[in-house]
Amino acid sequence: MHRFSIHSFQRLRNSRSKWLPRTYDFAHPELEVCHRWVKCLHNLLSKDHKRPKDLLVLINPYGGKGIASSKWAMVSPLFSRAGIKTKVVTTERAGHAYEMMYNATDDELKCHDGIVMVGGDGIFNEVINGLALKRHQASSVLTAHQISQLITSHRSQSPKAEEEAALLDESRLCSETGSSILSEPLLVHALSNSCKFAPLVPWLRFGIIPAGSTDTIVVSTTGTRDPVTAALHIILGDSMPLDIVRLTGWKESKQPEAPVIRYAASFSGYGFYGDVARESESLRWMGPSRYDYAGTKVFMRHRKYEAEVSYLDVPNVSQSICCVHCRVCAKEHSLPEDVGQLLWITKRAFFHSVGAAIMSCRNDKAPDGVVAHAHLADGLLHLVLVKQCSRPAYLMHLIQLTRRGGNPLGLDFIELHKTPLFTFVAHGDESVWNVDGEILAANKLGGQVFRGLINFFALGPEEQ
Repeated sequence: MHRFSIHSFQRLRNSRSKWLPRTYDFAHPELEVCHRWVKCLHNLLSKDHKRPKDLLVLINPYGGKGIASSKWAMVSPLFSRAGIKTKVVTTERAGHAYEMMYNATDDELKCHDGIVMVGGDGIFNEVINGLALKRHQASSVLTAHQISQLITSHRSQSPKAEEEAALLDESRLCSETGSSILSEPLLVHALSNSCKFAPLVPWLRFGIIPAGSTDTIVVSTTGTRDPVTAALHIILGDSMPLDIVRLTGWKESKQPEAPVIRYAASFSGYGFYGDVARESESLRWMGPSRYDYAGTKVFMRHRKYEAEVSYLDVPNVSQSICCVHCRVCAKEHSLPEDVGQLLWITKRAFFHSVGAAIMSCRNDKAPDGVVAHAHLADGLLHLVLVKQCSRPAYLMHLIQLTRRGGNPLGLDFIELHKTPLFTFVAHGDESVWNVDGEILAANKLGGQVFRGLINFFALGPEEQ
């Protein structure tokens, strides 16, 4: 009896997002029959153009707990079994992956069907920034001067501006009020970027074999932190678009200053989140536990920061949970066509934190994510404004984040707003921005969503 095997996968019953390899064995008394079956299957697979044939694999041996090399050793036989060529490069220092991507030519990139990172969110951030800072040509909607003018224009329209300087307020700053700072052409430009899919490098897809501290991007896109599941999605060629936000920041100085540009895929935060990143920077020797230690210190300080946050308000957006084959993410347009009816809203207050979530940001510490109903490719980010509150109240917010089924955003001192565009101006004492785990010092900042800027090896979390 002659035999051949077909390698596939199965979903776990208690966690459909987690996949396990499975082998099916077939037998026939005639060897020629087995050969014909194998040849036929190979021919079919060779015509499956969505499956990658050649991958560039970047391993970060220093991220998280330093387990990236062992994780790759675990899953690399799966790629070999699937007949996928892999060029493996182990990064040697922080910023190495960024330099590789920034200096890579199109001809070098076209040798591969995708780029796979073995590590955490940090190396993914390096790769995306290296590619985007060189290749992304979209112009900024707002400059630092325009942000300052926008705030000044907002104040001039409020007769009680001085008395209300530290209070929360709203104002309609659309074309019919005479404001020319955010004109309709600029709005159309911003909205077109958040409505249409425009991949940065159309032929490349990106994937992550999780081996980081939190692995937020993998958990948010596949529903699990399992490296085998991530590898199977890559091997099968599963693909979905991911939104990316571009942050353009300025630090005040006497001389005109060029902006600092960063791209973020998961979360950017100021205040509490920035302070934790800054506090933990010198504690990398502690591994992932440095975030718990730094977070405790920052929480006990309970600092607040005065700032003005402005955003384009988008009403009537979906509150559904993003999952595999998401209808919201598949829509061609997710924003109203009547630009003149959109509100540009400015809020000034003391904040403990200002967060911009591009995806749900699920991880082990926040099983439902920072924003549970955030979508992966709807052209919107979620502004999470945590206003001044007592320390016990803020602790309740943090506790709710750690609970599955919790309601961390349902407290009266927290606001949540969906938008494709926002600006930020700090006043008084300053924090820093935590951009996907990397520090960005900026007291003026503009954020803009670019819909589907990259294609990722995933399908979205499976419904439980």
